[in-house]
Amino acid sequence: MLLECCLAAKADFLITGDKDLLEIRDLPFSLKILTPRDFVEGTNI
Repeated sequence: MLLECCLAAKADFLITGDKDLLEIRDLPFSLKILTPRDFVEGTNI
């Protein structure tokens, strides 16, 4: 459901600490899933 919300909102990033979400690699739309630390530090963006 959370990924559907990201798709509907046309989000570029999903910032989360959820390990299951962070492991997702193949999505049918463009979305970068990052930890809060990676987002703030600009890592993996």
